[in-house]
Amino acid sequence: MPARPTLSADTDPMDPKRLEPLRALTLLYVEDDAATRDELCDILGLWVGRVLVAGNGQEGLDLFLVERPDIVLTDIQMPVLNGLSMSAEIRRRVPDQPILVLSAYNDMEFLFRAIDIGISNYLTKPVSVERLLVKLCDIAAQLLAIREQRRDRRLLEQYRMLVDESAIVSKLDPRGRITYVNDKFSELSGYGRKELIGRDIHDIRHAEEAKALAGPIWADLL
Repeated sequence: MPARPTLSADTDPMDPKRLEPLRALTLLYVEDDAATRDELCDILGLWVGRVLVAGNGQEGLDLFLVERPDIVLTDIQMPVLNGLSMSAEIRRRVPDQPILVLSAYNDMEFLFRAIDIGISNYLTKPVSVERLLVKLCDIAAQLLAIREQRRDRRLLEQYRMLVDESAIVSKLDPRGRITYVNDKFSELSGYGRKELIGRDIHDIRHAEEAKALAGPIWADLL
């Protein structure tokens, strides 16, 4: 009989606040034993925003390709397609996909295969619910940090584009040579961007310079 999820006595209860990030995520749980699957799903459903369920590796792969969940939680020994083969195919398509493996087979063959696939998160059965939640919280924290970094980069890029469109921008090296100009600077100076890069900023102050670069604006650039 497959090992059921357990509440271990050697782990302190989880702080509910630590579990909050899980509510923003979707988890795919792949397990062939219906009783084990239902029992753990009931627990995960209390904390995870959305739980998708599959009964074997092929079902799990098909569901993953459609739903693209944030985290994959999978057993190893399953019919049709086992958990490691499914994980390998998922990682082939999404190399950084977080995968957490539940295994009763703590042997070298499994460990080597998991390393080859790039899986570093696994728990042995019977599953301690507390340890599972701790692992999921750690993965969730990493995912949310990555998302925040990506969001910040997008905001910075949007800001840079906005500045480029509305302001005259140039960058100089310590010798006063131009290393970057935006389109607005190029347009008002009368030079192409490629012509400006590497030139001394003073060299482009000729008699026919654009009026928009004269006076206080030009003085600020120097």
